[in-house]
Amino acid sequence: PRIPGQKGTRLGLSSHKMSRDERGATRIGARHRALVIAAAAMLGCALLGVSGAVAGAATGPVSYSSVVAGHNDACAISVNGALYCWGLNNDGQLGTGSTLNSNVPVEVSRVPKIINMSLGRGFSCAVLRGGAVECWGSGASGELGNGTTANSLIPVRVRGVAGAKDISLGLHHACAIVGAGEVKCWGSGASGELGNGSSRNE
Repeated sequence: PRIPGQKGTRLGLSSHKMSRDERGATRIGARHRALVIAAAAMLGCALLGVSGAVAGAATGPVSYSSVVAGHNDACAISVNGALYCWGLNNDGQLGTGSTLNSNVPVEVSRVPKIINMSLGRGFSCAVLRGGAVECWGSGASGELGNGTTANSLIPVRVRGVAGAKDISLGLHHACAIVGAGEVKCWGSGASGELGNGSSRNE
């Protein structure tokens, strides 16, 4: 049936003819989606719809609730709170106990259930259920927050951080929201990124 007053237009359908600009935008959008899919494939991702199912390292398909992409790696939190990472692992940023790269998700060693996480350059940190924070990978600037500048191939507990709710990582520093809204930062402070009035690493 035709809509009254809309000559030549059927119900539920549009008679609009795409302009040259719109056709061009459609082609660009399709090309952009193809590039995104190709980039994800390079990190071992499989885009399988809204379920977030990605093949696990050795246990078959795993369903994830959130995902974070880093410089050359990526991590995803499973619906059960486990953490899986893949990609570059030269500094131990995958948290598997080795420096072997992985093109499929591998479970992070000895990390309890987590609520969120973030990726820096060569290191990773996660907020655990209960509010503690653990980091792993490169520690050259103190970015692991454990009082040393040594790398760690497995998660180590950040000192002096409790009640964390969220975390974000920069190149070589990390900041977490703790307690009633306080921000706590650690790692490289060379450019003042720790926000404590100093340019020292902590």
